[in-house]
Amino acid sequence: MPNTVTEAEAEISTEEKPFTPCTGACPLDLCLKFLSGAWTHKIICNLRIGPRRFGELRRTLGTVSSKVLTERLREMEAHGVITRTVLPTSPVTVEYALTPLGHDFIPLFDGMRRVAPLLENAAKSPVPALTPDESPDRDRSAE
Repeated sequence: MPNTVTEAEAEISTEEKPFTPCTGACPLDLCLKFLSGAWTHKIICNLRIGPRRFGELRRTLGTVSSKVLTERLREMEAHGVITRTVLPTSPVTVEYALTPLGHDFIPLFDGMRRVAPLLENAAKSPVPALTPDESPDRDRSAE
């Protein structure tokens, strides 16, 4: 069943939603678990530019086996992240594309790409942790 957003939720930007720390069952855990599957993020990145056939994906990804790619594509389809379309060709051709939910991962990946070099540099020269007063997530509305 596709994930739907209510009209009221759509009107609230992420900046207006209050930040709540993750405790117990964190909603990020589900996304991180899904993305931790082998090849998942690379499949999404490859489908970002448009639909791809199985063979195209396999060649682009490189060392992935057909078995693993098939399993991952089925899992992603079951989660509503991609669609699988059988094209009326001879021989039969199958094409994969991102769904709207799949496209929702793209801004996350863009942010992660911006953070990756910062993490790499930070690992080379660690900086002290921010105190709660210095945190960028701190509520400054009372100031």
